[in-house]
Amino acid sequence: MDEKHALQKFKRQTVITITQLVQLLQCSVITARRRLKKWKVYTSINKNGRYYTLPQVPVFDDNGLWRYQAILFSKHGNLKQTIIQIIRQAPTGLSAADIAKMVALAPSSSLFAQIKNAAGIRREKHCGRFIYFSRPRKKEHF
Repeated sequence: MDEKHALQKFKRQTVITITQLVQLLQCSVITARRRLKKWKVYTSINKNGRYYTLPQVPVFDDNGLWRYQAILFSKHGNLKQTIIQIIRQAPTGLSAADIAKMVALAPSSSLFAQIKNAAGIRREKHCGRFIYFSRPRKKEHF
């Protein structure tokens, strides 16, 4: 199938896997991945990044997330980049549980341990829960 028809079918399907794209284009996996890069698709941030959607398809919410059935996409990149951006947009901070609900992740995920070290992110424990903030705490002057 030529690229134009493949793109039209892809758009109608909303999301696609690499296996489906290979079958649609009747090409190798490497060629299919080149097409995905050329088309600047979004990759799912859950489901092991197995799903792709064209850039004109998603309607992202205020957090830059879009769900299609149980598949989650982000305009911010991968899961870690998405969580960091969500924290940066939250003026009062977010708990791990709040973030986990947004991105369909377990609140006990090891990813949260990595997030605390991200540039511009601060983590504090309040009432037994970790809260993530977007900027460093102001230094007290004596």
